Amino acid sequence: MIKSISLKLSLALAAGALLWPAVSAFARPLSGQGYGYLLVADGRVELSGSYCPDPEEVGANQPLLTGDHLVLDPASRAEAQLPDGSLLALGGGADLELLRLAGSPDQDFPDTRLRLRSGELLVLVPQALEEGEATRIDLPNARLYLENKGSYSIRVAARDWAEVVVREGTATLETERGAQRLRADEHAIVEGERWPHLAVENASGYSQLERWAANLNNDYDYDENYGHASLESYGSWVEVGHRRAWRPRVGPNFRPYSDGHWYSTPDGLVWVANEPWGWVPYHYGSWDFVTGYGWVWYPGHSWAPAWVTWYWTPSYVGWCPQGYLDHYQRGWDGRWADGRGGEHGSRFAEWTFLPTERLRHRDQARYTRSAREVLGEGSDGRLEGGVITTDTRGITPQVLEKPTEVVRVLATRPERIRPSQDETAAREPRLERKPQRVDGMFKT
Repeated sequence: MIKSISLKLSLALAAGALLWPAVSAFARPLSGQGYGYLLVADGRVELSGSYCPDPEEVGANQPLLTGDHLVLDPASRAEAQLPDGSLLALGGGADLELLRLAGSPDQDFPDTRLRLRSGELLVLVPQALEEGEATRIDLPNARLYLENKGSYSIRVAARDWAEVVVREGTATLETERGAQRLRADEHAIVEGERWPHLAVENASGYSQLERWAANLNNDYDYDENYGHASLESYGSWVEVGHRRAWRPRVGPNFRPYSDGHWYSTPDGLVWVANEPWGWVPYHYGSWDFVTGYGWVWYPGHSWAPAWVTWYWTPSYVGWCPQGYLDHYQRGWDGRWADGRGGEHGSRFAEWTFLPTERLRHRDQARYTRSAREVLGEGSDGRLEGGVITTDTRGITPQVLEKPTEVVRVLATRPERIRPSQDETAAREPRLERKPQRVDGMFKT
């Protein structure tokens, strides 16, 4: 059972403190936290990187990878959570590179390194850091090390001008002239492109971005396992068979992993949900359909790009929530048996299908199909041969350009076992099946 802690935030200016949010409310995230992601995109936010070579406008729930580059319009603002639990807010036309990210699932960096070329960046470090873990932020004319948990504001106006405000915590600011230690409530200005002058004074008023971030977090729920989440605001908790589950407030046609798109990463295809609450329930725990409740989500403690089982063919790709399949599956011999007896009109009603070539696009909802539509009239009731798997590593944007290549890549993936979701392992999904070639499937 997870423990939720609501963050009650306010602009406590009269008391001389701005909470964004209170550092004491944070706990170190779970091991295996997964990728960082955008919590909020207010205005135009563009992202480019090795898995997104051309700049694209992105929104909430977009995964953030080492090497990604974020650029905001001058009037835009964004908030992001990094894999190590740090919280970022960006504004003022921020131009930020994620040089390396501690805690990312596909790398093993001990520290986080960022480069702020222009604009404003707020950083909240949620936990004490060990030696070698200090967050490093490269500025055009200085280098900043955030050494302790705290709240920090950084702004770059030009290559020869930057400022750093330490609201809480300690930091070291390095220039070609040497290093200067900054403490809570201190404000440093760095002027000059070469051998810059550094001046330190008492911190003063709060920026518009700080005020925006503080007000924004009034609506967040903070969970000690997941970091920021919006579960309390978008659903309710229910007891299902002596287990606690979350039921979202959604329409009657809702199905998990249907409103959003897939995004290629080194760790596999990550589900990017359109629902504002979509990060935590689609990357931890499991979904199941329960009579009388509809779709519910059971919390879990292990991150995955998506807890689904895939069926890949050169023409179509299909997926279904792993928790649902584990509940209703009867054996694993290349055939599925639905424990609900097909009460929804099809044994495979809970599968979502998409033409494989459309997986490269963000508007995937326009092209999704049901199993009945894919099987189609006049067919023999079987899909073409393909691969069943739970591991989509290796499906890069380049591979997706050749649908026939996808099946070959997946069929040669080695087995990968993810840890069980929690102590109730017998009832939780385990993504441990080897890719299996099948000669047609879903015979009606």
